[in-house]
Amino acid sequence: MPAPYTFTQMFAVDPNNSENVAKGGTILLYAPGDPTKTPVTITDISGSLTIANPVAINANGFGPAFRHATLDQVAWDGGGFTGTFESYRGMKDAAESSAAAANASAGAADASAGAAALAATNAAGEVAETLAGVAADADASRVAAQTAATNAANAVAEQLASTVAQAEAAKAAAQAAAGLVGAPAGSAVIAAIGPGGAAEVVLTAAIVDGVALDRPSEGQGLKKSADGATKTIALTGHSLLYGQDVSASGTTPATNGATQARSSTPTTVAFESQATLNNPSAVSVINQSYPGDQTKQALTRWVAGQSGDVELFWLDTNDAMDYGNRGGILTDAQTLANFRALIDRANARGAEVIVVGGSPVTTTAHARRIFAAAAADRATALRYGARYVDIAELVQGLPELDAYWTDGIHGTPAFYGTVGRRLAALTGPKGAYPIRVAPGMKYVARQRAHVGGTHSTLTGSATGQTIAVIAGQTLTLAIDVQAPVTPVLKLYMYRAEEGFGTFEIIYNGGALGKATKRVTLTAPPTASGNHWAYVPLHEYRGLGPDNITITCTAGRIEIDAITFVAVRPSQPAAISQKYKALALHPVGGVANRFSLTGSDAMIDTLSGVSLRDGATKIPARWMFEATLGTGADGPMLAQSVSDNSALIRYGYLALRNGANLILRTFDSATSIVDQVITGVFPATGTVRTMIEIDYDATTNALKVYIDGTLKGQFTDTAATWLMAGLHAATGQAYCAATGSVYSDAA
Repeated sequence: MPAPYTFTQMFAVDPNNSENVAKGGTILLYAPGDPTKTPVTITDISGSLTIANPVAINANGFGPAFRHATLDQVAWDGGGFTGTFESYRGMKDAAESSAAAANASAGAADASAGAAALAATNAAGEVAETLAGVAADADASRVAAQTAATNAANAVAEQLASTVAQAEAAKAAAQAAAGLVGAPAGSAVIAAIGPGGAAEVVLTAAIVDGVALDRPSEGQGLKKSADGATKTIALTGHSLLYGQDVSASGTTPATNGATQARSSTPTTVAFESQATLNNPSAVSVINQSYPGDQTKQALTRWVAGQSGDVELFWLDTNDAMDYGNRGGILTDAQTLANFRALIDRANARGAEVIVVGGSPVTTTAHARRIFAAAAADRATALRYGARYVDIAELVQGLPELDAYWTDGIHGTPAFYGTVGRRLAALTGPKGAYPIRVAPGMKYVARQRAHVGGTHSTLTGSATGQTIAVIAGQTLTLAIDVQAPVTPVLKLYMYRAEEGFGTFEIIYNGGALGKATKRVTLTAPPTASGNHWAYVPLHEYRGLGPDNITITCTAGRIEIDAITFVAVRPSQPAAISQKYKALALHPVGGVANRFSLTGSDAMIDTLSGVSLRDGATKIPARWMFEATLGTGADGPMLAQSVSDNSALIRYGYLALRNGANLILRTFDSATSIVDQVITGVFPATGTVRTMIEIDYDATTNALKVYIDGTLKGQFTDTAATWLMAGLHAATGQAYCAATGSVYSDAA
């Protein structure tokens, strides 16, 4: 086999006693027989990166795969032990002879020992196959070994210990055959085959690539937060994590020795700002970003960098395109080797790993290369059990999307701010896997995944508990958006005494006019008993991690629940299509009381509809088949509007009074103006009719149709949201109708 020589991942184990493993330090690699033990020069598998010698090994005794230009064997010394690593040369013969020896040993034990030998053969074959694919210049014997190993793998795959019970049985049989009671299963199999040699190397590599890979769980960082200790988060990446602003309008100083201008809202700064809110204790964010970096620079630039309880990597863009002119686009093999080395190093430090990638660019050919690199990174991340976040999914559907890039590659403050804050959702109380939300789901206080506020026991609330947020407090809830949703706050109030105040809603959709929504809950003058207000938040269209962030600036609010409803932008529709009504969920039960001549209102929180697409108003229509009784204040259809108040601050009623349709405008029940349209209904008897209300985005008019005929209209410039509900007078007949409630951002 011609040079260079490829070696599998290191496992520093004493060949004379497989229980003796050099752990958590370094080992020295040198030429066999060299009395001076002079360190030899080794590189990664691709040959592009020199690996420091002595070599760092992790807490389990594992080090990286490597290659040497001339040596097919390398001796090692460290941790009080010595041994030899073998390259591929002769591995096929060693594996076959070792398998035969194992079969002979197993004959004295039960049949499971034979399975253990077969498992060793298969493991040898699997790694031999992997090694055979590493070097493109392998000779004919190597190809033959690969073929033989593949055939062996297919023959015995079903006999391997694929479950815990099978693994324990194989372990026991191998221990009996080798006389090594109590030794680790992998060590026992190696000993049954015979110490040293290629079989030990390949089986060790199989254990590393398989179930014995020791990854730390995310609980380390989460436990620190739970215990009030500082959680450290390291962010490693290229210009998109750095926040490079190619428009030269950045106002944040350059950092990490780079000279490129940074955005006024760099990704790392936005991340830290939100992560601080998302954690019950302090967080420390380490910025290890540098414009133009690929995975190979990340390995060397931050080799002495600080470790985190969480380490986030975002590096695929330059591996795929080399926008930073670092010496060319990396091959798939180079990227894989470097990326695995980064994750191995993070795991060796005890960190939880998060991988980010797939940011779209405006050149199709470039975007496809980046998406290909992102797919490879995603597969590797999943293999290691790391969370992966797709940037394209994160920002899709946002109305500001076209304004997110400056040069087709780098972002605007809106892009960096959105991505940074949304990635920080992976640092909350549930770590990299926050509460998943989709239309129809609900969050209540008892789920305990939020940060901020206090729990308040209130028997009048739907669940018996609310989240109380008082002036100066911020509440955050990290979520994982599975489908576009609009969160709707259900806020509890009692009489005119509690649950009233002003709060702000921070939106992660960027800084283009939708950053903050302010809402004021104002006590109605004659409110009695328990009642509720519903406040729809912003639309969450991008998929993946995100945050709900609410700051109370005055008074005290009580959050009973957060319901997630579908995003349903209304579409223009001709009046002749009035029977193709918007699909609304049925309404049942009185959910809201307010003072207006003893009337009740029921609100369906699953039928919210937006009247805006970004800053653009869009037309909409709602149709309701209603059964209306008679009387001066008979059952009525409500179009209730909230400006800065989630209670009905002002609104519009369409009601029947005998033969007349009354279009009533009111303001907190203190100012009522009626527009009377005569002769719309029969003078007596219950009427079943189709009421349609159209929102004209051009004239800001709410037009009221009865059975397809325009009867009157209101004018409102503030309406941005409508939610289905029923408003009917108490003590009257009945009203089988559905109305709407809108809420407006300040």
